Amino acid sequence: MTVFAFACLGFLIGNLLGLSAESALSVVLPLLFAFGGGFIAFLHKLEPADRRLAAGAVAALALSCLLGAYVGIAASEYQLLTPGTDRAESRAAVAERKYLRTVDFDDVQTIDQRYKTNELTADRAYEELYRLVSEGNAE
Repeated sequence: MTVFAFACLGFLIGNLLGLSAESALSVVLPLLFAFGGGFIAFLHKLEPADRRLAAGAVAALALSCLLGAYVGIAASEYQLLTPGTDRAESRAAVAERKYLRTVDFDDVQTIDQRYKTNELTADRAYEELYRLVSEGNAE
């Protein structure tokens, strides 16, 4: 059961990395190595049966993270989470095809402040937030 839990965690991490438009690999990769290295550092303190379990858990995490990344990349590149009619029309750049995008929180707060001061109606604030989230930051 432990190995399965680590496999699920690895798949989730990899899939989110693959779906993300931002490069989170520079943050996640050192964390994964530190996590795996932490297991290796304590292997000598474990019983042989526990060593096999720990090794299986780390291997499951690593392999399923790789598989999850491939699945996430494929889902983004082939727009597998987009309805068929929209997918056929979409020939956007790589960053625009990603499902998980970064939105500048300052832009969200600006829209909120404009709504609170009655510069925007609720419908117009919703439309601006929707545009911001669906298009991401215009850089």
